[in-house]
Amino acid sequence: MYSDGFKKWLYRKTFSNKDRVDFYIKLNYLLEQEQLKDALNDLIDIFSDNGEKPFHPMVVVLTDCLQSISSGHSLSQSLSKWVPKDEVSTIASGEVAGSLKLAFNRVIKLVEAKMKIQEALLGGMVYPITMLLSCSIMLNIISKKLIPIMSKIIPINLWTSKLMVLYYISYVVTHYGIWLVITFFILLFFTIYSLPRWTGDSRVNFDRFGPWAIYKACQGALFLMNLASLLSSGVQLKDSLNNLSENSSPWLLQRIRATVYGIEMGAENLGIALKSSGYDFPDRESINFLCIISRGRGGENRIIEFSEKWLDNSIKKIISISNLIRNLGIFLTIGLLILVILCSADLSSLLSLKS
Repeated sequence: MYSDGFKKWLYRKTFSNKDRVDFYIKLNYLLEQEQLKDALNDLIDIFSDNGEKPFHPMVVVLTDCLQSISSGHSLSQSLSKWVPKDEVSTIASGEVAGSLKLAFNRVIKLVEAKMKIQEALLGGMVYPITMLLSCSIMLNIISKKLIPIMSKIIPINLWTSKLMVLYYISYVVTHYGIWLVITFFILLFFTIYSLPRWTGDSRVNFDRFGPWAIYKACQGALFLMNLASLLSSGVQLKDSLNNLSENSSPWLLQRIRATVYGIEMGAENLGIALKSSGYDFPDRESINFLCIISRGRGGENRIIEFSEKWLDNSIKKIISISNLIRNLGIFLTIGLLILVILCSADLSSLLSLKS
């Protein structure tokens, strides 16, 4: 039997985007009619089928949250062990602003955006990787079966340049393919691990490229949405930033602290404070725009509108990058197949000359 600790760890790791959206929608609906504890108890009855399924994963999550809230913790604090920090931050901002409904609407939009991003990245990676793996298997067969036979029939010094290219590609795949795959997954692991954790001046340069740029765009939109929510509720800019820092990743925390420092040094508004931080966060164009829309009253609503549109644009940009990666993989696969066809024609020509 598994321990309760292991079960909670397993449920936490399998609490998917889809599961969380379902949870937020149901809880948001119930909160319109009753208090938080009553809503959680009702959800426990729903997911456990009135006690028939006491070990349903959602029942474990909800029971843990209910116990934490009964001990005096807020909903965001209770969910902190179950959901990502950016979602905790969004819910926490709603608690401070006094509007959980608005916070849930935003966190649902955030998770749905994550699902779109993951779908785009998955679609851009799976197909070309599958094609390249198929080509690798084909090259392995060519290297181990076909090339030894070819070298016996026709000396390598008589091979054409295209045949030699195929030979070297096959050699690399056969002798170093496993190490290339291992290296790829190691780099992939450290890239994902570095996204919320890597700080320092060196990270600023990487934030312009690849997965780090995608992470920066998504975090920037979320940061602006949460900040505008707090500002619209009457919380001062510096206090709003300090509230957001409580549930921030090390990467975002560094940028928030630099922004707070800019305010303490006399920055007139959010845009100027972000510019003075030196991190180009969210990016230079948005900073310049924020310098203008942060002026005067009603700037909070304009920031919310801007952040939502920026998130939508970020998703479109990510989909575009994903399509580029997919097309590149398809191009490389087709190029390899064309090379094999041309090599077959060269081999036929050499055989005809030999005969």
